[in-house]
Amino acid sequence: MKKLIAPSFGIILALALSIIAFNYAWSWRRSAQSMRSRLDIAKNTAVCQGELSLASAGEQSLPFTHDIAFPKGVTLELRLPVQAGMPAVKPANTADLSSDAKTASAGAGDDAPDATTDEAPRPAAAQSPDDLVGLLHAAIGVIQLYDDSCTLLWEDDFANFVRHRLDDERGEAVMPLRPCAPLAIRERPLGRGRLVVVIRRPVAALASLPLTLHGRHALSGLEELQLRMARIASTLLVVLAALALLWAISFVFRLRRAWHLRHLIQAPPSAGRPILYLLTAYPRWSETFLRQDLLLLQAENLPLLPVALYPGDCECQPGWPKVTLLSDTAPAPSAGKDRSDRWHKLIARLLPDAIHAQLSLLSHRKLRRRLLTECRDKRIGHIHAEFADLAALLAADVAQYLGISYSVGIHAFDIHACKYPRRRLFSPAAFITVCNQAAAQAFRSHCPTCQDRLNVLYHGILLDTWPFQPERQVEGPARLLFIGRLVPKKGIAILLNAISLLKQQHSDVRLTIVGAGPLEDELRTQANTLDLDSLITWTGVLPPDAVRTHIQQANCLCMPSVVTADGDRDGIPNVVTEAMASGLPVVGSLFGSLGEVLNPDTGWPVDPLSPEHLAAVISECCAQRDECERRCKNARQLIESRFDARKLASIRADLFRNLTHAGH
Repeated sequence: MKKLIAPSFGIILALALSIIAFNYAWSWRRSAQSMRSRLDIAKNTAVCQGELSLASAGEQSLPFTHDIAFPKGVTLELRLPVQAGMPAVKPANTADLSSDAKTASAGAGDDAPDATTDEAPRPAAAQSPDDLVGLLHAAIGVIQLYDDSCTLLWEDDFANFVRHRLDDERGEAVMPLRPCAPLAIRERPLGRGRLVVVIRRPVAALASLPLTLHGRHALSGLEELQLRMARIASTLLVVLAALALLWAISFVFRLRRAWHLRHLIQAPPSAGRPILYLLTAYPRWSETFLRQDLLLLQAENLPLLPVALYPGDCECQPGWPKVTLLSDTAPAPSAGKDRSDRWHKLIARLLPDAIHAQLSLLSHRKLRRRLLTECRDKRIGHIHAEFADLAALLAADVAQYLGISYSVGIHAFDIHACKYPRRRLFSPAAFITVCNQAAAQAFRSHCPTCQDRLNVLYHGILLDTWPFQPERQVEGPARLLFIGRLVPKKGIAILLNAISLLKQQHSDVRLTIVGAGPLEDELRTQANTLDLDSLITWTGVLPPDAVRTHIQQANCLCMPSVVTADGDRDGIPNVVTEAMASGLPVVGSLFGSLGEVLNPDTGWPVDPLSPEHLAAVISECCAQRDECERRCKNARQLIESRFDARKLASIRADLFRNLTHAGH
């Protein structure tokens, strides 16, 4: 109970901070929107518009059609359409002519002398904008601004303003009114306010005139800075609040899982219930150890049900174990795989483990549903996942949901470059198997709390199918061999550079590359650039019998493995143990786990790895036949003691059988 006090306090604190952050973000957003309204006004947003009749005296009102908050110091503008070439407006009577004449000649004032009826009449009103504005000034007296509660906000004499400017784009005459006092118009929406215009002198020449009131306001530099800071601060607060909320949610998930894990680790399957052996993809040419382990475990009379999520890269061959597929189609390869992997890793670092795992499960909910249905229909008592990838994530989740035990087998890349939260994959496991000591050491550093359930079990080989054959052809060119996928961690580019150096040293060598992969085109181009086409044979993927033939006929196996930028590296490839068992010398680097089997007594290690050093070790290996035979015999003894597939399968079967007893 004491363990829950601190996390519970953390959840409460995270929720409180989230509420406070959201509150401040909301208020700052409102402030930013208020400032944004000023920008809208600066863009000449119309706030009222209507027709004003100047044919009769009295008050006339123009209602507001928009709820716009006027800021301090806003400048109001009256806009009058003045189109070039508008027809002359003829006055209705003599009095109107007098008024028009006064306006045009004297400039419109209350104290201006009245025109006499003897003045020569004008045939029509002036067409220029100046004359129209003059008529408007002569007609309008006072302009008043009211809010929705009929409170007078602003009042001024329009006749005092005779200046105007022309807006050629809109074809309007713009007449600015006196700027409002700072406190005259409050910073709040006016609602349905009204603009009152007092007509003191009717002018029938402008009997119907559309007027528009606009507000103009330009933000100062300080206001612009406040607007930007409000936006940045509110955005940051929202992000921080969201992260705090996600952390709280993830802790709830972890707390929920903790109650299940107490019983899940020690929950044995019912006697006689089958074990679901889950693979990511099947079949694959390169994963011969999986096919072999399945056959040997089935030979141990285990109730094993092999299941794979996706189909592999080849067809199932005779003699291979049958596996149920949950999906008929493999996932389409992404064009920007490297970019998507980088984004995946970035998201994994930012999100809590629980949230990251839940999002991954949601993206594969169909596979999860099919796996859950398969476990229910077959009454599965235990789930074992090979490789700590999607298969392990789904297996752990389904096992937790059904309340059954779960285990996982890890290899090399899936611990060094794991895509999913390691704690989610390994914490509920009843036992964990790893195929080499280097991967076991990496696992202990990543998951120290789970190391008591760790078991090191190498990928074994059937010794009777790989008889020891140390005698190799001496005459003729040295036949070098590489077997594996054409991927960056295999270091094939370094091997090609070493072959180029051997060619320059007049060494008679031939290289056979067995396998395929994404780097094939790039490697072929490199070989062509180095003028190695006559020395290299590309076979592509071959069946096991053909691979066995190449191993028996070669003089040396080259494995210059490296560690890639994302941490991916080789374990102990099966082809290395198969070559050592058959008496084929192995030249390789010490990266990954090769150092566990490759040393100066069992092979030809290359340390440090470079094209020059690799070429020198290959030359030495091909020249010293007696030393090769001695090291090959030691290698055979090492394989017999550590990599006997039947012994390892018996140990693995005992791990499953022990689940039927109490504890793990």
